[in-house]
Amino acid sequence: MQGASVAGYLIALAGGAACALFYFGGLWLTLRHTLDARHPAVLVVLSFWARTAIVAAAIFMLADGRLDRLAFCVLALLAMRAVLLRLLPPPMRPEPLRMGDERI
Repeated sequence: MQGASVAGYLIALAGGAACALFYFGGLWLTLRHTLDARHPAVLVVLSFWARTAIVAAAIFMLADGRLDRLAFCVLALLAMRAVLLRLLPPPMRPEPLRMGDERI
């Protein structure tokens, strides 16, 4: 491997990790705000499409048409997802419903 190749792989790894932080951090924030949102379904759907489009475009640019860089980017994204699952608390813990309580 040459220096340029190693640098490309490192950029793909760092970019994949950054994409995971953006995607799963945005998901975490979205879920935290769903109970307070006026239209939670719209919030979830718009958040999903925005996060997916931005991350897909970023991965497309980071891969630069090379399958090996794409693999490094996706590997970093999945690894960062595992790290975030351990580090972040659950986005919300609603109180359990008691007899006679209603959620609106």
